Amino acid sequence: MSNYQPNGEFDLVEFTAAKNVTYCSCCPEPYPDITFNIKLRRRPMFYVFSLILPCLLINGKGAISEEKDGPRPPKRDSEGKAVVGRGKNRPKKVKAPSLPEVKAAIESPRRQQLEAKKGKQRAERAKQQRALDSVRRSWQEEEKEATLAVAPHMRRYIVGPRGATLREVCQEFAGVRVSVPPPSDTRTATIRLCGPARQVPAALARLEALLRQAEVIEAQVAVTPRQRCHVVGPAGATVRRLLQEFPDVQVRVPPATDKVSRTVLLRGPRTQVAGAEAFVRGCLKAAGRTAHAAHAGHRHAHHARRHAHSLAHH
Repeated sequence: MSNYQPNGEFDLVEFTAAKNVTYCSCCPEPYPDITFNIKLRRRPMFYVFSLILPCLLINGKGAISEEKDGPRPPKRDSEGKAVVGRGKNRPKKVKAPSLPEVKAAIESPRRQQLEAKKGKQRAERAKQQRALDSVRRSWQEEEKEATLAVAPHMRRYIVGPRGATLREVCQEFAGVRVSVPPPSDTRTATIRLCGPARQVPAALARLEALLRQAEVIEAQVAVTPRQRCHVVGPAGATVRRLLQEFPDVQVRVPPATDKVSRTVLLRGPRTQVAGAEAFVRGCLKAAGRTAHAAHAGHRHAHHARRHAHSLAHH
């Protein structure tokens, strides 16, 4: 049987019952089976008690608190005299919010988020438009051409790995076009720049700085024949580590039979040669500290043995 009990929240719309006859293998006689279908609908007054009535109670509580605070002081005109109004100070009648107002209060945070998102999108579009306008203005300016002397084997320092360096230069100077000869051209020794007159000199200076950094130089580090082992390392481990950190640097260490040369030659790009020179000097300094500590230990042990020997004689 159904356990439905009517209350004040729902109205009974439909109540049907379906009678079935079921047979069981353990009993020869059939027994009835009844299925109830109940359709309920929420009463409109439920919304009144669940939404509007709490709002009325909250507003009424605010009006009562105003009454407890006491009457308001009388208004005063521009001369400072009290102005007596008609009637007594009565609490304002507060109108309960309607259902659309409640919905608007719920949807207002979502609307604010959407407006903030749209504002960010508008600012981003305005920024992109300003960049495009700047590029267009640079294109409308008078164009200028310049050439830079670059040997074929030095072009890779302008182009960079997979064109990364050249892309950075073109992004920094959006109106400048840089024409680099193809790798198959081994005769052309110049690079051509074309663009606005105010951007070409700056782009040319940037490329010249890249060439100065990549300029091949030589440096000599003072290394005595006894210190060469610290530069080479066990089975050449130190030299291999140096070449891994600075792949464009060539290291020339005199052979072991040469007891006269007292330098190690480093050759490569300016920035990498400076780093390799600091690396070699660091290896020599670390080896010097280790040797000094070992010598001090041997000297201390020698003094200890002499002291023990003197005590034994006394």
